[in-house]
Amino acid sequence: MIDDKIVIDFEIPKTLQYAIEDAEKAYAEEGELGSYMNWAKTIDNLCKLYYTEGVFTKKQWDTIVSKYPE
Repeated sequence: MIDDKIVIDFEIPKTLQYAIEDAEKAYAEEGELGSYMNWAKTIDNLCKLYYTEGVFTKKQWDTIVSKYPE
């Protein structure tokens, strides 16, 4: 599900970095799809927050959730 072809080439907040790391760990572990899905939802929610606060553009939000889809 993680799209390795998509490159995130912009700075992201530490909280989101930690969520992405946890999502990648869950995705790599067999049988942890449910955990990955929870992290993907968290990533989307964080991106929504950062977008509304002006930290991200809509394009940046879309890029991240395309790489880590629910």
